[in-house]
Amino acid sequence: MLIFDLYDGTGTITCKSFAKDIKEGTEILEKIKSAVAIKVTGKAGLDTFQGDITVIANTIISLEKTDVPPLPTEEEDTPLIFGMTPSINEQAVKISELGVESGKVAIDGELIDLEEKELKSGKILLSFDIYDGTSSMTCKAFLTKDNSKKVIKRLKSAKGIKIAGTAQMDTFSNELTVMTNTIIESEGLKRKERKDEAEVKRVELHMHTQMSQMDAMTSATDLINRAIKWGMKSIAITDHGVVQSFPEAHKLLGVDNPKIKVIYGVEAYLAPDNTKSVYNGRGQKIEDATYCVLDLETTGFSAITEKITEVRNNESKKWRSNR
Repeated sequence: MLIFDLYDGTGTITCKSFAKDIKEGTEILEKIKSAVAIKVTGKAGLDTFQGDITVIANTIISLEKTDVPPLPTEEEDTPLIFGMTPSINEQAVKISELGVESGKVAIDGELIDLEEKELKSGKILLSFDIYDGTSSMTCKAFLTKDNSKKVIKRLKSAKGIKIAGTAQMDTFSNELTVMTNTIIESEGLKRKERKDEAEVKRVELHMHTQMSQMDAMTSATDLINRAIKWGMKSIAITDHGVVQSFPEAHKLLGVDNPKIKVIYGVEAYLAPDNTKSVYNGRGQKIEDATYCVLDLETTGFSAITEKITEVRNNESKKWRSNR
């Protein structure tokens, strides 16, 4: 089997062909290398072995001259990260407006994640997520081992990227994907800082920090500093059933901070009156009973994945604690 890459001025594709034996295959490859240019006819299709588009060539013709431009040389100061031309002619579209029928598209945004995987063919499949201010989506590109490290390094350091490619359904992930042929560095998203321009500032009485599991991601410090920047004089912390953000807030502001007052609260859970709070009781009055209060410390919230780090108990009698 003969395997060679063909460049036509717009991109590179892997071609495959067959020879009778090794001797004939070696002779054909030598002719390809010495030719000014070649013309290939064959059938393009998805090579399931290497996971890439490949042309199975049945005819290879040597050409004496060609209008195909030479392979571009890599320059450090070029905006081109991947592809053959440092310009993208397609008008950038919003990800939220993309569909299977969009065809050739361009997207301008910021890289939020990337993953590389080496295929059996030796090529590198690069999967990366791009965000453009309206939504995010996964894009893919096929790299060679020679340029993969440089492309990935530049992607990670770029402020923003503009890509060109074809929007299509990815049969592997079963989601809309852009198969990318060009990536250039861009200025990234123009962010507009939100401001509170109200003459009379409100007091936010319902706010969750990252201590509210599955409901918030921002720390108490960041939320309080944003409230101060917006000119708010007071703000409440009301996490779901916990008070774990209180120490962070107190450490930031201390007592009687002139900039802002924190209202320490909680979004509590109440049990119905008909729900028992005591089981197997003996009729004692809590004011006269002696009982133990258990305190269990763990490494996290999950009873399945986390571990116990400390168990404490207090003996209480007549509302008084005897440690």
